[in-house]
Amino acid sequence: MLAADAVYHHEVEGIDLLRAYSGYAGWGPRQLDAELDAGVWVVLDALPDDVFSGEPLELWRRVLGREGGRLAAIARHPVDPSVN
Repeated sequence: MLAADAVYHHEVEGIDLLRAYSGYAGWGPRQLDAELDAGVWVVLDALPDDVFSGEPLELWRRVLGREGGRLAAIARHPVDPSVN
């Protein structure tokens, strides 16, 4: 097992950065498949630079923005819709 503090203290050879995500999302049987089929999720290919982006808070906007069209327009929406 890789300990995050070992990476932080540069004790792990060949790993300079580690980003961990914590949380839980649960679906009932076939629920996620149904949601994907209904088009309610945006599924896009990642680029290598996405994984360890130096600006993780801007990642969502950048990924949607590079897709162009409707997704790029969504990426430009304000975080707080009351200022739209």
